[in-house]
Amino acid sequence: MAVVVIGASGFLGAHLVRHFTAAGEAVHSLSYRPERHAEFLAAFEALLREAPPTAVLHAGGSQAGRDDPATLQDLAMSNVVLPASIASLLRLHAPQACLVTYGSSWQTGEAGGSEPFNAYAASKTAAEAFLEHFALAGLRTATLRLYDTYGPRDRRNKVVNLIADALARRSDLPMSSGGQVIDLVHIDDVITATEATLDLLRREPPGLHRVFAVRSGRTVSILDVLALLLRAAGLEKADNIRPGVYPYRARERFALFPDTPTPPGWAPAVPLEDGLKALLEERRAMARAEGAAPG
Repeated sequence: MAVVVIGASGFLGAHLVRHFTAAGEAVHSLSYRPERHAEFLAAFEALLREAPPTAVLHAGGSQAGRDDPATLQDLAMSNVVLPASIASLLRLHAPQACLVTYGSSWQTGEAGGSEPFNAYAASKTAAEAFLEHFALAGLRTATLRLYDTYGPRDRRNKVVNLIADALARRSDLPMSSGGQVIDLVHIDDVITATEATLDLLRREPPGLHRVFAVRSGRTVSILDVLALLLRAAGLEKADNIRPGVYPYRARERFALFPDTPTPPGWAPAVPLEDGLKALLEERRAMARAEGAAPG
C-alpha cells in the first residue's frame, strides 16, 4: 500500500508517517504552503501519475482562528482549496484511492448543529461540502473530526501541554477558571481511528462522504485535567498554576455534542490517566535535558 501524508511536519502528520512506515507501507511525505500552491499541485499530480497511492491523508492545514483577511486567505487555501484540489486530482489519476481529512469538534455546537467556534472550524466545515461533492463523483472520502488530541513529541500550545510543562518546570501558568470541557484522545487512538476509517472506505462503494468523531466519550474540565496531572505528579496542589486569572473566550464550550458517530469498530484504548502520566514524564525529561527543571 502506498500512503501519501500531507502535513508530515505537524503533530498528527508526523505520527501518521511513523506509524505507516513502521507497518512497512510506502509512505510519501508532502508539505504545503499556500504561497506555493501551484508548485505543490504540480508535484502531487506528478506523484499520482508515477505511483498512484491507495490512501491520501490530509493531516496539515492552518489552525489559525482569527478573522483578518490575511488569515482567512491562508485558512481558505490550506483547509478548503487544497483538499478540494487534492480530490480533483485523485478523481483524474487515482480514483480508487481513499482520501481522509481531519476536522474539528469545534465545528459542532453543544446541541449538534453546525456552529463553528472560529474561522478555523468554519473552514473545516466548508471543506466537507467539497468532499461530499467529490464523493458523489466517485471518490472514497471521509473526515475525522478530532477532539483534543495529545501525546508524545507534541510541540503545540495546547492546555494539557501547558499544564504538564508548568508542573515539570514549576513555571508560572495563569489560566481561565477551567470550567470548559474537553475530550482528550491519545494520538495512538487517532491512528487506529484512521486505520478503521480507511478499512471502511475500501470496503464500501463510493458515493457518500463519511464523517466520524474521534472522541473517547469521557469529557473532562480543564480543572479535571489539572487534578489528574497533579495526581500523576504526586502533588496535592501547585501554587504556580493559577486558575481564574483570565476570562473565558467568547463562545466557550461547557458541553460537547456526544452523538456524532465514531468509526465503526473503533474504540480508544489508551486510558486517560496512563496517557497523562506518560505525557508528564516526557515533559519532565525534556525539562531536565534543557536544564529547565528545578534542582
